[in-house]
Amino acid sequence: MNFNIGENLKFLRKENAVSQSELAEYLGVKPQTVSKWERAVCAPDIAMLPEIALFFGIGIDELFSPKKNGSAKEALNVLQKLYDERKWREMAEKALIYAREFPREARICEKLLNALIHVEMCGEHIAEKDIAFAVNLAKRVLNECNDALLKQRITYHLCVILYEKGRTEEADFYYSDVNCASYGRESLDMYKYRGHELVKKLRENNAVWYNMLAMNFSRIAYNTDVGEESLACLRKSYEFFYAAYECVESRGYLRMCLLSLLDIAVTYEMMERGAEAAKSFAEARNFAIKQEIEECFDDIVEKALACNNLCEAARRLYERMRAENV
Repeated sequence: MNFNIGENLKFLRKENAVSQSELAEYLGVKPQTVSKWERAVCAPDIAMLPEIALFFGIGIDELFSPKKNGSAKEALNVLQKLYDERKWREMAEKALIYAREFPREARICEKLLNALIHVEMCGEHIAEKDIAFAVNLAKRVLNECNDALLKQRITYHLCVILYEKGRTEEADFYYSDVNCASYGRESLDMYKYRGHELVKKLRENNAVWYNMLAMNFSRIAYNTDVGEESLACLRKSYEFFYAAYECVESRGYLRMCLLSLLDIAVTYEMMERGAEAAKSFAEARNFAIKQEIEECFDDIVEKALACNNLCEAARRLYERMRAENV
């Protein structure tokens, strides 16, 4: 066969993980016909070459010489350099080439999706055929990739593109698979929702993040020696719990604020700084009165005093404050 088109066709098919039957169905021929082309028994009709090229997302000339431009590692280095230089359009163009040469390289797929998103964010046009190629490639790669974090990044970028293109049903299918901190479902909501619904969702998301920060500072305080550092962490915990409350106005966050303020009072008591402990305890009670959750304050103190595991400093402080009717 001239120009080794049969051999190159087989190479392209294998590289893209496509069966002879799948290619034959797309072209409207029998699988045996594709087999004959690859074995150089006969050649595809010249009128069919554009359809074959379109299927693989390449130019017609590439059907005759699909050569690689180096290794996948070299390609990734080029793409990373373009990423660092913020040359999004050039990165996208290069990534499209590399993705066709290394269709099973998940890292190149991720770079391609990332570049396309940045190009669109800059207000530049991306050809629909390139979007279609990238989306189909990502779906295939996700079925084969074993790197959990890389799969998260690819899934996240895929969702962004699908939401931006109005392919909501497809995007929702992958939305539930995004769950890591760096590429969470919450950060996809700016693409998934619109208008007042988006504002509400973003407020809820902010509350989740503030709550997580508050809990982390609380854990640091509990695992740090009693002192100024633990006090600072508890104050941060209070601030973030209150920020979460301001986002969604949930009384549950006010209760967490109250617990942080009482923990500050107890920490002062453990440091044998009784006057500051009493002042902090009073501040906690005043906070409860101001926020109209005084019943929460009384409930927390009563349950704490009934708890056998309450630390000696907390019990001493709570009993003294109750006796003084603070």
